[in-house]
Amino acid sequence: MNHYPSDFLILGSGIAGMGAAFALKNKGADFLILESEQQAGGMLKSIKSDGYTFETGANTAAINPEYLSFLESLELPLIKPLPASDRRFLWQREGMTEVKNSIFSILKAPWLSHKAKWALVTEPFRKPGNAGEESVYDFVSRRLHPEIAEKMVDPIMKGIYGADIRKLSALAVLPGLKEGEQQYGSLFRYLLNAKPKPKREIRGIVGGFSELGKAFARRYPEHLHLGTKVIAVTKSDDVWQVKARSEGEERLYTCNHLISALPAHVASEVLQTTFPGLSYKLTHVRYQPMATLSIGFREEDCQALPHCFGFLVPSYMNKKIFGILFNSSVFAGKAPEGHRLMTIFHREDEMNANKVYNHLKGELEEFGLKGVPQFLHANYWAKAIPFMEPGYPEMVKAINESADKAGLFVCGNYLGKVAVGDSFLSGYQVAEVPYSKCSSKIPVGRLSLQ
Repeated sequence: MNHYPSDFLILGSGIAGMGAAFALKNKGADFLILESEQQAGGMLKSIKSDGYTFETGANTAAINPEYLSFLESLELPLIKPLPASDRRFLWQREGMTEVKNSIFSILKAPWLSHKAKWALVTEPFRKPGNAGEESVYDFVSRRLHPEIAEKMVDPIMKGIYGADIRKLSALAVLPGLKEGEQQYGSLFRYLLNAKPKPKREIRGIVGGFSELGKAFARRYPEHLHLGTKVIAVTKSDDVWQVKARSEGEERLYTCNHLISALPAHVASEVLQTTFPGLSYKLTHVRYQPMATLSIGFREEDCQALPHCFGFLVPSYMNKKIFGILFNSSVFAGKAPEGHRLMTIFHREDEMNANKVYNHLKGELEEFGLKGVPQFLHANYWAKAIPFMEPGYPEMVKAINESADKAGLFVCGNYLGKVAVGDSFLSGYQVAEVPYSKCSSKIPVGRLSLQ
């Protein structure tokens, strides 16, 4: 059995694993990365076909300084979004309506009743309510109005987390607003007193997200072991031993510091024998599925649809489609000239693209898509986004504490934030903890919901 010792060992080369690797490389640390797939990047994958470039996982990424520095270190050509991407729409019973980041535009919205608008205006005069767990629906309905929860917050949360707001934890996904209500007694007063946050800009990668994984492999060849599947993890005398299989042979990796950037359910499997308590806690992380249909149309067949970032469909509309992203209106080069590329988010679990299109055709025509699609590709992730149900913050706390007790460092989107840049940052921050020899029980850099 071949032996590969290192100071640090990272399990998984998804975006969180890349973040950990980038932090360690900046420090000049000795580290290796194990990846079971034959390419780095995890769910960040793109496909080029018939002149279209589409993503099978995340479509866009808001940048933060660390993530941008990482992209620049890989010498990837980045592209800024097109001006049309600033526009966003909702599909209500009244049809497609543009939503602007202004209280006045909301008060003018024809799809909100006078009662809902009055409830919005009088929010500062309501007493603060429950500081503990409640669903996003209950929180927004209590502070604002059920109609605002159903017509505005529901589609936005569905677009981010893919979950029903009646089953989504407000403490997990709206911690700032929950704390602000308690501190200031009102959401409006909290927003008036909160420090303005810089706008999070998005950047695209020429050629799609698959170029990120390829560039990472080129930049980290001596660190990255592709096609290497972890079989078992043990620990003896503060030294980690990781058994893995690659190309039919077993390998032994040893390290002083182990960083798991694996999805919760995968980490649970490899830790089951040695750390059953942590493994059991990780099994409580549930995931939401995600189904998409990438579709290309001639420009003349979709003139009824504006060039914009996309639109979302509230659940009360009872549609199979809950959102459409206009990829070629966000970034140039996504579709052949005279064509448009869109990603449709829907509720079908069918992988046959033609069958999916036939199931969605009626709604697409209602939205304004006519003619014959020039391109179709279906994708389905059974475990796409962590389901942050009530009790999730306490579960994350328990996972962190159990990992700390084991001396294991964990990172990933299941610890709090699901955006690409945030997941990268979780790996980046957690890798700096063992390197700086932080002695606190719960590492300062640990991404947490608290």
